Amino acid sequence: MVRSALALTLVLAMVAGAGAYDQLYTGDSAAVREAPSFGIEGTVLFVSANSEFDDQGETVDWADGTEFTGKWFPVRITYVPMHGLEIGASPIFMMENRTFASSDTEFKGTGIGDTWAWAKYNFSLEPVLSARVGVKLPTGNDEVLASEDELILGTGQTDIDASLMVGLPAGEGILDLALGYRVRLARSVDQTDSRVDELLADEKPGDEIRFLLGYSHSFNDAVGFRLAADGYFGAEPTIDGKTISIGAGETKPASSVVYINPGIDYSMQNGVSLGLDLHYPLMGTSVHKNWGFGLSVGFGS
Repeated sequence: MVRSALALTLVLAMVAGAGAYDQLYTGDSAAVREAPSFGIEGTVLFVSANSEFDDQGETVDWADGTEFTGKWFPVRITYVPMHGLEIGASPIFMMENRTFASSDTEFKGTGIGDTWAWAKYNFSLEPVLSARVGVKLPTGNDEVLASEDELILGTGQTDIDASLMVGLPAGEGILDLALGYRVRLARSVDQTDSRVDELLADEKPGDEIRFLLGYSHSFNDAVGFRLAADGYFGAEPTIDGKTISIGAGETKPASSVVYINPGIDYSMQNGVSLGLDLHYPLMGTSVHKNWGFGLSVGFGS
């Protein structure tokens, strides 16, 4: 029983990147602030799930007693050293809990997740047109730990993301679009631990086409509203270049998801801003239905 629960825990950990908040796309736009400037934003995101999308896009409820809850604390740091160039990083601290109907054990994980770093360059102001390149660093723990009830918080592999971003006037607001391609490099799985002999050799998550479509509107100098959709369409994961067998002639399918993200912002004259966001999965395939809401505090100079 413990072994099967551990295997399920590892599977859940490997799809943590498919959660309700993407550190690179969620909340971003094509705009770059005037130079020189510095900005920092901290968010507490409360997330949970008790169901998933199957490979046909249908919702499948988990068994009673199987549940995921967590608190994520992403921090977004940006610096504009010269006109049109933004450099940024987003570390994240995570507190997660998972329970399974097949086990009396509550699985917990607390620590640093993977970190994104990026550079964005704006080369047109009318319309706003930017290009961004980001790298995900595997700073989160991805090792099988001594304690079998401790969760893995990192993916153990590096991602490289390149995107084009456009900002267009739309009535009294701004329409933002971003389209990118994320290369997901392979992770080398330790085969010496007998507890994970189901996971072999180099596992490569499927590459992803990423997107963002958002609209923002300011009611006045202080209050603004945002409505966005972001997500991805992924390719099949592989092990040593081959699709992953899950039995009965079937292979592990590709995943995809579309999240809706409405939010409201309040900006103060001293550069401090407050935000409230909802993150909800509209549709997807082969991915957990993580949803959540976030509270953020930011400062920009």
